[in-house]
Amino acid sequence: MLDKGISSTNSIINKKLDKDYNTTQKWKVGKEVDLIVIGASAGGADALIEVLKVLPDYLPPVLVVQHMEAKFTGLYARRISSICKMKVSEVKDGEMAQQGHIYIAPGGYHTTAVKISNKVFLKLDISAKVSGHRPSVNVAFESVARSIGNRAIGVILTGMGDDGAQGLLKMRNAGAYTVGQNKETCLVYGMPRVAKEIGAVTRQLPLCDIGMDIVFRCGLRTGFKKT
Repeated sequence: MLDKGISSTNSIINKKLDKDYNTTQKWKVGKEVDLIVIGASAGGADALIEVLKVLPDYLPPVLVVQHMEAKFTGLYARRISSICKMKVSEVKDGEMAQQGHIYIAPGGYHTTAVKISNKVFLKLDISAKVSGHRPSVNVAFESVARSIGNRAIGVILTGMGDDGAQGLLKMRNAGAYTVGQNKETCLVYGMPRVAKEIGAVTRQLPLCDIGMDIVFRCGLRTGFKKT
């Protein structure tokens, strides 16, 4: 049984989304999700907060890859933690991703995800920069496509350049549900534009709707609850 608060949230989300979404599309609403991964660059620090602050604390784990220097990612994790319902921390090499937790990719490292015996683990490495970045959104997205496939959600937010676009396409081709921020709400419509142009985006949405869409796609509508 869902508690009263969750049921109320469920009702609000359903009424809003029923107006906008065709729930018979190929990607089934309410399917099992092992990991949500979000990539962003210029303008992403504030955009991410708009998405993350609406996520309830019983969602699957969220990996955030934001282009940011190493000296700032710890501070950023603490800033998000003060705002969000989910627990927030920087990724630690080899840790298991837990439900209700947001993991911030630390600056200076690539972060990848690997699924072993139905559990998702996060890994750090200091291999060469990709598209001029470490962490690279492409590196994270590609690892999720390989290891988690259709049990993932990928989101690409505001940012300059094209980091993450090819990785998001690989996620979509592996069966994942993918979201791109729309032009009107992006500070820099670079990464989401390229992702859209190459067919990597299942749905393009304004920033204010992305967090709610993630909740919906994780199955709140169909009774997703704490385990």
